[in-house]
Amino acid sequence: MDLMTKLALTELQVRLMHAELFHQPAKNQSIQAKVELTLKPQLIAGDAVHNQFSLDCLAQVQGQLVANEGSLDVFRIELRLMANYQQFSGEPLSAELFGEYHSSVARQLYPVVHLRLTELLQQLGLSNVQLPLDLMHLNAEPESPHVQSQAVH
Repeated sequence: MDLMTKLALTELQVRLMHAELFHQPAKNQSIQAKVELTLKPQLIAGDAVHNQFSLDCLAQVQGQLVANEGSLDVFRIELRLMANYQQFSGEPLSAELFGEYHSSVARQLYPVVHLRLTELLQQLGLSNVQLPLDLMHLNAEPESPHVQSQAVH
């Protein structure tokens, strides 16, 4: 079930932003960025009646320099967002159905996560790191709560 056809994103709140820079690479060095996106539905008392749902989104990014001798950690970012959705069409969804199919909204949520992560990378002085622009190409089950990607740039 594709929840994007039934739900609209009504609010997005940053809950946590944490970034660590371990090593400042040269501008021409390749950084391998691993992105993991974890989505967890959150129950809000009384909201099932109003067809409102919340989704906890945790994005974790680890960046490493890859060299012949091994790898060197460059940065680590953790970003937690709370996304609130309102149902606008179809039969009323139950909390159970939202919980089962919540990962179908990941492609809608990821561009906002991508923007926030890019801003943090620039603040760390890492404007040369490119994150995946979309989740479509990733090898993850549609209902999987974890989505991972690796990109070398």
